[in-house]
Amino acid sequence: MAIDTRNERASTLLFSFPASRVLPDPNGGIDQADRQQVALSYCGILASGGVTFQPCWAMRANILLGGGDV
Repeated sequence: MAIDTRNERASTLLFSFPASRVLPDPNGGIDQADRQQVALSYCGILASGGVTFQPCWAMRANILLGGGDV
């Protein structure tokens, strides 16, 4: 993964120095990467949407903990 833009370099610095805020380059719009950078998050990998919980994922854990089947 290459850190090849100014915004990506600036957002990696925010992990080390959270008090030093670097705003995204003005490019005429505000996209998800810009919002992540302003929120002190890395903008190189875009955050995905929420994941819906499936009860069948926890079925084996319930059996191991003594809860029985779901």
